[in-house]
Amino acid sequence: MFTGDKGYQWSPGGACFNNVGDIFALDYTNNRLLLLNPEGVMLQEWNTAPTITQPWSIVCGATRQLFITGSDHYVHVYKLSLIHISEPTRPLYISYAVFCLKK
Repeated sequence: MFTGDKGYQWSPGGACFNNVGDIFALDYTNNRLLLLNPEGVMLQEWNTAPTITQPWSIVCGATRQLFITGSDHYVHVYKLSLIHISEPTRPLYISYAVFCLKK
């Protein structure tokens, strides 16, 4: 277990990166998907429960998809789409855009 963002104790389940170096990491303990920049700073997080509990494996697809597996033993496919950062529900850390997941 590692102490990461917000002081949470978390167990990385898996990680992958996209073509621009952004890192997608799974938090097995807290049922989260994290988006990190190439320096490892957290940009955004998503709760994977109740659809995916204990996420442990992730693959970044060539066509802007994420393939995630967890304790249910299914492969969940999510399409990445861009949302402008001015949307109030998104963090204000980056100025260009952040990713949104669509199943």
